[in-house]
Amino acid sequence: MWRVPDINDLLNSISQREIDAFNNAAASSSDANTSDPTVRQIRSAVAFVRGYIASSPKGVLQDPDLKPLPEGLIPPAMDYCAYQILKRLPGDISQSRTDARKEAIDLFKLIPIGDYIPESHSSTAASGSKSAVTVALSSRLRAKADALDRT
Repeated sequence: MWRVPDINDLLNSISQREIDAFNNAAASSSDANTSDPTVRQIRSAVAFVRGYIASSPKGVLQDPDLKPLPEGLIPPAMDYCAYQILKRLPGDISQSRTDARKEAIDLFKLIPIGDYIPESHSSTAASGSKSAVTVALSSRLRAKADALDRT
C-alpha cells in the first residue's frame, strides 16, 4: 500500500521536542519560505526516496501524486528525514541515528540495482488489479506430457 508519510510517521524517528526546536530555528532564520518546515523536510525525504524508486530496473510504478511512498519504505525515509532535521540543530547527532540514516540509504541504494523491489503503486489498486491477475495466472499448475498424450 502506498500512502503519504506525515508527522506521526516522523515521530517514530525523532521527538516532538526536536521537531519544535527545528521549527523554531527555521522560523527565526532569514529564509522567507518557512511555512511548515517539518512538512517540507518530509516532502524532501519522499522526493529523495522516489528518486531511487524511479531508477529501479524492475519498472516499479509510482503514484502519480508524487507524495506517497510504499508502506515499507516510510520508516527508513523517516530515519533519513530525522537526520536531515537534526543536522540543522546545534549539538551532536547520536550514533544510533547516524546508523539509522546509513541503513536507510543502504536500503535505498539496493533499489536501482534490483536487489530490493518496492511494491508498485498499481498493486494497491482496487479489486481486480492487473498484478493480482498476473499472480493468479502464473501460479496455475502446468499440464504434464502424459496428460497431453491422452487428448
